[in-house]
Amino acid sequence: SISSMTHASPPAKHGRGCITCCIALLWSAFFGQHFLAFSSVTGCSLWCSSDASGLRLPQQHSPGRLRPKAYFLRSRLGRGSSRPTWGRGSALRRLADLSAETTSVSVDAIKMKILQIAALTDRGQRLNKLIAPTYQDKRDAMSHLVQRLADTTFNISEDMLSGEWELVFSDVEIFRSSPFFLAIEEAFNSSPDIPLLGEWLGLTDPTKKAELFFKLHQLQVMSWGISTVGRIAQRIDFNASVLESSFDTTIFGLTVIPLVGWGKLLPTLGGRVVTEASNLTLDEKGTLYMELDRTQVTTLPGVSRIPFVDKLLMDFWYPVNTVWKLLPWNGGPFEGRAPVCRMSTVYVDATMRVSRDGSGGLFVYMRPMKSLS
Repeated sequence: SISSMTHASPPAKHGRGCITCCIALLWSAFFGQHFLAFSSVTGCSLWCSSDASGLRLPQQHSPGRLRPKAYFLRSRLGRGSSRPTWGRGSALRRLADLSAETTSVSVDAIKMKILQIAALTDRGQRLNKLIAPTYQDKRDAMSHLVQRLADTTFNISEDMLSGEWELVFSDVEIFRSSPFFLAIEEAFNSSPDIPLLGEWLGLTDPTKKAELFFKLHQLQVMSWGISTVGRIAQRIDFNASVLESSFDTTIFGLTVIPLVGWGKLLPTLGGRVVTEASNLTLDEKGTLYMELDRTQVTTLPGVSRIPFVDKLLMDFWYPVNTVWKLLPWNGGPFEGRAPVCRMSTVYVDATMRVSRDGSGGLFVYMRPMKSLS
């Protein structure tokens, strides 16, 4: 009979797999048990080695030796099963499971590369052309990886976005993840005029006013390495309609007399800047809308508070929203515009969140380790 015939084809080449085996698997998936006799003829396909698909069988095919069809289906479609899994339905389910596993592995590999670039570029700070035009190839690579994540299937919901997140990468100034600077960006870029200072500095595009402001701000607060930014985090709470942002900052990290100095001249000082945004909502496209509310500076564990002025300036909520509406360039003092801002969600899963601000700045967040445990 046909089922007792042998077929002594040579084994498949390493890394490619047997074409006959692939055809047999697909054929049996669609025609079920009607393909039993045909698969017995293709004995070589029962024990081929396929690195490309990731399905490795326990031993090499011996020419002239047949394996039962039941073992073939058990190996390919239902490992660990005590009986063969016949029929189109079970085969298609197994193929779907294999596809899901492949997608999961692919996403994990992309996320690993994203974190590798984030570590290499110091959370993206080394991409700043104001410092030096280095590692720009990593900027392009990060953009490509993020797009690959965006092309996968994922679910954007309040449950997925809620909780605490830590910033691990940004292709713009990292302090811009705060709603305080997001609101400034929204206000600057939405107005049609260019101020005199902007014109004097060569600004011609009114939608780039925020970038100029952030550049000047960075030059002032980070010149000579006086100020550095540490941990940056966000906490999203849809029940309270609040997004809380925080970033740790230190000043006078290393102060010494060049060449002859062997010790620090000044102690390291700093604090944690906490900003709250209220009226938090999520639209159907995955965009977060919020309104800047208030800001305060609190104690950063392990860092000394700023002496003399800490009792006046720290641990006090500044009513940014109220002051913002009083400013004349915001339409104040009677009917001033609210400091609103937004962030779009490019990708989110249980451990990673990728967002962009209104001007396209990229921000990659991860769940804190304590949340993962």
